[in-house]
Amino acid sequence: MAEVPVASSGFMAEVKASGQRLRLVATETGYGAAANIYSVTEMRWLSLPHFCLTLDVARRWAEWETREYLRTIGKVPVLRIKWICTKPGNLPRQFRLGGTPIL
Repeated sequence: MAEVPVASSGFMAEVKASGQRLRLVATETGYGAAANIYSVTEMRWLSLPHFCLTLDVARRWAEWETREYLRTIGKVPVLRIKWICTKPGNLPRQFRLGGTPIL
């Protein structure tokens, strides 16, 4: 699979629920807005990136997918997700994996 070039800023959020820790990513790429979810607990992406028309749609998709994933594995539902605005090369420390951004 080819790498998706990051063209601009985006949003990230972290969700902790009943032992699960997930990072939600919504970012603008060379192909449009993309959303994805990374499981810190399992150290893997939960799915392939989902491409959307806008960042707002990408964020809503990531929120929905997170709630569905947690419901499927029988975890407590997430009531509210707080997004952090990011800029290229300026990710918060908690969103870096081994010193490298997890995008």
